[in-house]
Amino acid sequence: MIKLLMCITLSETGGSQRVVYDILANLPEDKYDITMVTAPGGDLIDWVNRLNQCRKNVIRVITLSCIRRNISPVNDFVTFIRLLSLMRRSRFDVAHFHNSKVGLLGRAAAWLSRTPKTFYTVHGWGLNRSTTGILFPFLSMAERIVARMSTAVIFVSRSDMERGLQNKWAYKSNASLIYNGIADGSAPRERASGSEPVIIFVARLAEPKEPLLALQASEILQREGYAHRLLIVGDGPMYPDCVQYIGEHRLQNCAFMLGKREDVRGLLESSDIFCLFSRWEGLPISILEAMAAGLPVVASAVGGIPEMVEHGSSGYLAEDFSAENTAEYIKTLIRDEGLRRRMGAAARAAVRERFALEDMVSKYRQLYETPYPRRGRRSS
Repeated sequence: MIKLLMCITLSETGGSQRVVYDILANLPEDKYDITMVTAPGGDLIDWVNRLNQCRKNVIRVITLSCIRRNISPVNDFVTFIRLLSLMRRSRFDVAHFHNSKVGLLGRAAAWLSRTPKTFYTVHGWGLNRSTTGILFPFLSMAERIVARMSTAVIFVSRSDMERGLQNKWAYKSNASLIYNGIADGSAPRERASGSEPVIIFVARLAEPKEPLLALQASEILQREGYAHRLLIVGDGPMYPDCVQYIGEHRLQNCAFMLGKREDVRGLLESSDIFCLFSRWEGLPISILEAMAAGLPVVASAVGGIPEMVEHGSSGYLAEDFSAENTAEYIKTLIRDEGLRRRMGAAARAAVRERFALEDMVSKYRQLYETPYPRRGRRSS
């Protein structure tokens, strides 16, 4: 049995949590002894608890209330000590960390506890001067230090890998690319011809997402006479801002806040166009799900999104955050039902060919199960 520690900062609904769950759910029970560590509360814990109901070898779930997303010196120190104590006591074969906070603290603790293999998956770099300010050089140096403590730093997009190598947050000798993957579902339902197009935005309504841009585009569409419905699916701190915008701009007849939903796949299959606007990204699961449902995508050209969506073939990529330009792309799709179908078919084919769940899990298993030489200084 391979003793695996899987650690992620928060258990909230999100793409990185979905990746963690998909890995855990698809590793063979008879080969892996798994412990998951995260902050208390959230959907990921619920998903794993439900998964445990049909497993003989259950996944142990440990919650640490000291884990915080934002910098908190006291809580971060306590988190580091708790992780170090756990790894020294349990003697894991593999420690795998997700998200920047436990990625930093966990890799340092794994190195001190002499855990044989330590992996860190980058789900998009939030590390930049605009978000971290004067802390940027210190956090950047910390990333460089723990990168040398890592068996491998795993990237979900080439864009993130190039940035990581450029800043020496990873090294050529331990950088690995593994695209996120999703299960191939049933063929998407046939959409009603000539019906009012449905645009859907799915995300946690918080930075780095820009749900207000979708509402601004909807306002332009309404003003210019393009009948449509915009569904915003998700919850988060920006939810009240979206509700306020809808009221102030009289969008109640075309824009609808659906909150957090369990039937996202069904909503996607009943929609016509998917949109997502982010300031930075890794490789969004929500876009993969939309593509698998046969939807053309309109999204910001950041992070790994251009590696998923081919501009003009499976969707459109916005190079800026202009509501007018975004609305133009959506109007093109509203006017041409045949174009929507062709782009949707191209999107679905891309998921099946390049972003399969089986491929993702197989590549992570290969990392977990491959013998590695003793970690030392990395070449740049």
